[in-house]
Amino acid sequence: MIKLSASAKGSLSIGILGAIYLFNGRDLNLGSVTMPGEGFVPRIMGLFLLVCCISLFLKEVFFLPLIGSEPEKNDQNDSRDEEEDTKRPQFLMVALLIYSVALPVLGFILSTIGLMVASLRIFEYRNWRWSFIIAVATTAFTYLVFEKWLQILFPTGLWG
Repeated sequence: MIKLSASAKGSLSIGILGAIYLFNGRDLNLGSVTMPGEGFVPRIMGLFLLVCCISLFLKEVFFLPLIGSEPEKNDQNDSRDEEEDTKRPQFLMVALLIYSVALPVLGFILSTIGLMVASLRIFEYRNWRWSFIIAVATTAFTYLVFEKWLQILFPTGLWG
């Protein structure tokens, strides 16, 4: 029996969640090329997530054993860094769960800015100011492309 690494287990579990996500979104209207429906983005994102998870799982199970074993850990700082690195994805998953609850209440713009700031800070990308600027710019770009250009409606929240 093959002993799975933490990355393989993680990719397998997230891949299963991606498959469930795709299965639950199967009834959403895909739309057409000129007028995408509400199921367009979920299907693209679900397929992308599934392909990434499958490729990571296959790499971890079949190709990494051929390359060699993991490097030896000879320092306590390495173990602390590794422990921090395993907590970051867990914090991100919590942020995504909060996002899914906040999206219908706060709407797309506020919820997505919050998720982006949280994600950038979890992975310590730059400082708070740059995290906020990047989050606002990314959300504005996404809103303009999908809401205005492709005319895909996002949740507006309680404040309309």
